[in-house]
Amino acid sequence: MSARLDARNHLRYIRLVLTVARLRSLLALALASIALAISGSAAASHGGWHYGPNWIGPGTADGPCIWYWSQAACSGWNYWHTLYTYNQQGGQILSGYENNARIRGIYINGGGSAFIFPSSVSMSGYLLAHGTYWSGGSALTQMEASA
Repeated sequence: MSARLDARNHLRYIRLVLTVARLRSLLALALASIALAISGSAAASHGGWHYGPNWIGPGTADGPCIWYWSQAACSGWNYWHTLYTYNQQGGQILSGYENNARIRGIYINGGGSAFIFPSSVSMSGYLLAHGTYWSGGSALTQMEASA
C-alpha cells in the first residue's frame, strides 16, 4: 500500500511541475506579446522601422548597412531607442546597432528573440539598427525599431 501511495504522490508531483512549467511559458508569451504591442505603437507614433518577416543570409543587402552589407538588413539613420528582433528559424544572426566606427549587438539563434537598447551594447547617438547573418543557414527574421 505504501509503495502505491509513493507512486501516486510522485505522479502528482510530476503533474504539478508540468503545470507550473506551462503557466510560466504562457506568462512569458503574454509578456512578450504585450512588449511587442507597446514597441509597435511607439514605432508608429514616433518614427520606426520594420523588417520582415524575411530571410537574412548570404546575398541579403537591404538598407544602408555599413558593416557586412552583403548579408544584412538595416534601418535608416536615427536616434534609436529600442530594437526588437525575433529570429523565427534558421541560422544565427547578430542584431543591434552600427555606425561608421563599429557594429555591436547580440547573437540570436533560430527561435530566439531579444529587445536591444543602444546602451546595452555600449552605443549611443545617430545609428543604424541592423540584423546581420552570422552563421548556419539563412534566418527568417522580423525586426522592429522605435525612436
